[in-house]
Amino acid sequence: MSKKRIELCVIKVKSSMYIEERLEQLELQNKELREKLEDLMSKQKERFVTAKELSEIMNCSVNNIYVKIRSGEIFATDKLGSIPRIPMSQFYENNPKEKNEKKKVQEKKEKPK
Repeated sequence: MSKKRIELCVIKVKSSMYIEERLEQLELQNKELREKLEDLMSKQKERFVTAKELSEIMNCSVNNIYVKIRSGEIFATDKLGSIPRIPMSQFYENNPKEKNEKKKVQEKKEKPK
């Protein structure tokens, strides 16, 4: 092999080793961040927003939010005054409350009056 080819091979090996090391560092960092996020989510108190705030988050109209509240797609409570407050936990992934609320809404719709 020529000297240039050997140098290129050495450079490729070094760069692949660097990539593997960097990948391991990123995987470790990702794991640590996930653990911190889970810890923060478990400590976080329930966050309630108004229909206007949710419409800004979801980038839709306030009226659309009220329609979804009336239809039961979005759960809201009058816990904090006359303005309906929407718990943000129902939009989080793997939320057991969301499943319970959906079951309640379906049961209400299915019950004949």
